[in-house]
Amino acid sequence: AIFDRALSGEEISERWNQNKSIVPEQIHVKVGPYLQRTDRDTIIARWETESPCPSVLVYGQEIPVQTRVEDKAPKTQHEVVIDGFENQKMYYYRIEFADSEGKVHSTRLHELDTTFDFAPVETHLNEEAYPESEDTQKFAAAAQEILDRAGIDRGYCVLLGVGEGRLAYELAKRSDLEILCLDPDEAKVQDARRRLDKAGLYGVRVSVQQHEGDSLPLAPYLANIVASENLIRGEAVPYSPQDVLKILRPNGGIAILPKDWSQSPLIKDAPDLLVTTESEWMVGERKPLEGAGAWTHQYGDAGNTSSSHDRLLGGPLEVLWYGEPGPRPMTDRGTRSPAPLSINGRLFVQGDRRLFGLDAYNGTILWEREIPDLRRANVPRDCSNKMARGDQLFVAIRDRLWKVDGQTGELLNTYPVTRPDTGFDYDWGYIADGGTHVLGSAVRHGGLYIGADGEWYDKPNQESEKVTSDNLFAIDPESGEVAWVYEKGRIINPTIAAGDGSVYFIESRSPEATEFRSARLGNDKIFKDQYMVALDEQTGKVIWERPVEFEGGNWVLYLSYYDGVISVLATTRQFHLHTFDAKDGSPIWEHHSEMRRDHHGGGMQHPVVTRGNIYSDSLAFNLHSGKVVNDNLPERRGCGTMSAAENAIFFRHHFHSIWDLDTDERIQYEGLRSGCWLGIVPAGGILLAPESSAGCYCADPIQTSIAFLPGGMVSEN
Repeated sequence: AIFDRALSGEEISERWNQNKSIVPEQIHVKVGPYLQRTDRDTIIARWETESPCPSVLVYGQEIPVQTRVEDKAPKTQHEVVIDGFENQKMYYYRIEFADSEGKVHSTRLHELDTTFDFAPVETHLNEEAYPESEDTQKFAAAAQEILDRAGIDRGYCVLLGVGEGRLAYELAKRSDLEILCLDPDEAKVQDARRRLDKAGLYGVRVSVQQHEGDSLPLAPYLANIVASENLIRGEAVPYSPQDVLKILRPNGGIAILPKDWSQSPLIKDAPDLLVTTESEWMVGERKPLEGAGAWTHQYGDAGNTSSSHDRLLGGPLEVLWYGEPGPRPMTDRGTRSPAPLSINGRLFVQGDRRLFGLDAYNGTILWEREIPDLRRANVPRDCSNKMARGDQLFVAIRDRLWKVDGQTGELLNTYPVTRPDTGFDYDWGYIADGGTHVLGSAVRHGGLYIGADGEWYDKPNQESEKVTSDNLFAIDPESGEVAWVYEKGRIINPTIAAGDGSVYFIESRSPEATEFRSARLGNDKIFKDQYMVALDEQTGKVIWERPVEFEGGNWVLYLSYYDGVISVLATTRQFHLHTFDAKDGSPIWEHHSEMRRDHHGGGMQHPVVTRGNIYSDSLAFNLHSGKVVNDNLPERRGCGTMSAAENAIFFRHHFHSIWDLDTDERIQYEGLRSGCWLGIVPAGGILLAPESSAGCYCADPIQTSIAFLPGGMVSEN
């Protein structure tokens, strides 16, 4: 309907009451749905309901959808298998379910784009290639033991010595590994190629290369598993321990090789290799690289430093790997979506209602999930919806927190948001690893930015309104039991930070803020009656609170914590940087400078804290004294923000760029660009830049996920 004036609240209410019966009710299942593609034409859909009911999914390429998949057995944990999907098609689907009173509901219509298939490559084995013999059971048992020791079934396996290709065959039967065999003997190479080709594996899952020489022609950190068929046959293994150390992946790469190799000085003196010889083989497990960092939160850590403090990275860099995911499954760059995360050699990437888990060192897609409600945008005015803790990924989706196995993508548990007793519906807002607990917050439903309609979030207008939470709480990361809840004012999400046993944030306690119905607050409400608060992470008790007043933050308002110092940045037409002593909230120093540019996110740059300095817009200050230590920061034309390791800062100018802090060298990697917020993360001794430029029309021709490592390591191989 179109009116010639704005209707009053009473008129709107009257129209609603007259017409609400024709408005479809949007119903959510308790958890999900989420979809996993298992092969080229098969998908598993899973979801959870509050009460037992049949499993019904209706789908099709046309609307209304009509194809039904149904399991009539009542249950709360639902799983249906859908066969016959076509590639490069758009599908639509919805879930039907019954509530406790037996009334049938339907979810909204979801989309599924099958353009790209991220499932493992299908193989159709011909067992005649390796007929039963006295070797069959021996190689089958060896393959299974190798997989059990490695604890993985995806990634890269390098076999040094190909034999007949039988070990590669048995490994491929039992896993989704990509297997690369090397051997100096050309006759063995040709024989293994013929056998593996007959088996249906050669060029699909297994390749065999003839190579002589001391240095393997493989990238560093490629191999999740290094083994040898020669080892099973009792023959000498070609190549050397030095070759293994070059290609073995840190954080869990497994080498299974001759026991006498354990006496090699290279193996014995390797600081990051844990060797055991209790079996007939030497088993070496590569530990994390010494000095490597992790990127576990939106801005690196729970303190929002925008730094991993990784000590291994500096310039120049070389390409380690590149590939999927590309731009099609990613969100538009202008939505300023959550950053990728990386810990323990894994990379977690959030696409357009898709979640990816990758091997950070070789780019293998470990798992991928379609999750229709996975969406978070305008992170500078809110916070991320995920964090990584050890081997697990935590993701906030609607009103629950999902705990996901980082290696397999399996959903381990879900935890409900702790709701204030206000009568509002709530979604899970903030998420962080506080140390002992997982921290969360409750945001009024409808307050989170979704960014599904082409938003750019570039100006200090209504799209710069800050998302706020009505509480802050802590749960046990295993049981989900609520440890404590803090609830007083409206907590400003981009100002929540944690570190060294405390949680810090800024909240507004003004009636204009606390009584406003929406979770998004503009400057007229958010900058009144402000308090900075410090809580004990263990108990949730207030350590101190202090009234604060800033010059305004109509662009952004950030808070970071590092080394006993709280930093607050508010931007208007200027950058207003304030620091406080974390012990009691007392001011230390402040600085005010003109904004360098007011477009493409120029007023939104998030500070970086590394090497005891804080880098903000065009200046760097000593964190404790406020002394200007650098006034020549690199020009940053693009709309992204910076990230840092201990020795370098990464950013977008025209392209991916690095500033080496030791040499002051500034390098661009032309043809590649990140998105409009934080898309380049240093972790694990490498630099990770999953594709985030989707939707951009800038002259950046290479849209790919890519990883770099310090210069010289690739060329040396």
